[in-house]
Amino acid sequence: MAKKKAVKKAAKKKVVKKKPPPKKKKAAKKKVAKKPPSKKTKGIARRERPDTQIRHARLTELAIATLRSRMSEGTTLAVISKALRISPWHLSRIFREQEGELFSRFVKRERLKVAKRLLRDVTLNISDVAHQCGFKNPDHFSTWFRSTWRRRSQQLTPTAFRARILRK
Repeated sequence: MAKKKAVKKAAKKKVVKKKPPPKKKKAAKKKVAKKPPSKKTKGIARRERPDTQIRHARLTELAIATLRSRMSEGTTLAVISKALRISPWHLSRIFREQEGELFSRFVKRERLKVAKRLLRDVTLNISDVAHQCGFKNPDHFSTWFRSTWRRRSQQLTPTAFRARILRK
C-alpha cells in the first residue's frame, strides 16, 4: 500500500519543463560590392557579351575538333569536356547555343558521316568501319546504323548500304 501512495505522489508532482536556450542570431553577411559593368557591356547579359561569345565559339570549335580527332575512341561528352577542362553541363549548354543542336545529336550525325564515307571503301570490312566510328562491337554498330536509317523510312544495314552504293 505504501508503494501505491508513493507512485501517486510522484504522479502528482508537476514536471517542470526547462526552456530551451535562446537561439543565437546569425551574423549578417557582409555584402561585397560588385564591380559595375563597363560602359560597353552595361545592360547586356553576360553570355551575350562579345568576349563571351568569342570564347564560347572557340570552345565549340575545340570540342568539334577533339571529337573528330578521337572518333575511333568512342568519345563522349564527359571525355571531351574533361579534355577542355570545363564541366559537361557547361559544354552541352554552350554547344547547344552555338550549333543549335544537342551535342549527342551532333555526335550521331558525325558518326553517320564517317560511317558512310568508310563504307564506300570496299577494302574495309564492317567491323573495321565500326571500330573507326567508335563502336567496340560491330553488332551494335549494325543495329545503330539500321535504327538511324529506320527514321528515314528505310531499313538499311551497313552491308545493304554498301551494296546500294556500289550499284550506282
